[in-house]
Amino acid sequence: MDKDWMPSLVLLAKNAYVWIDQLSKIYQRPIQHLDQIPDEELDKISKWGFTGLWLIAVGTQYCFSKNKTAAG
Repeated sequence: MDKDWMPSLVLLAKNAYVWIDQLSKIYQRPIQHLDQIPDEELDKISKWGFTGLWLIAVGTQYCFSKNKTAAG
């Protein structure tokens, strides 16, 4: 239930596309999918005290493509 975890949530919001691009440059390799985000980056966020990560724009491209296809 939400009431178990929500009161203690410390949320960090990041634009997924921007962050993945930044990480690709930092690690000097293509990072194109969420499962390719290095664990050390997630560990860093956790050490900063954040308990949740909201990736803005996840799924947006899919929704746009789906709507565009349906529209013609």
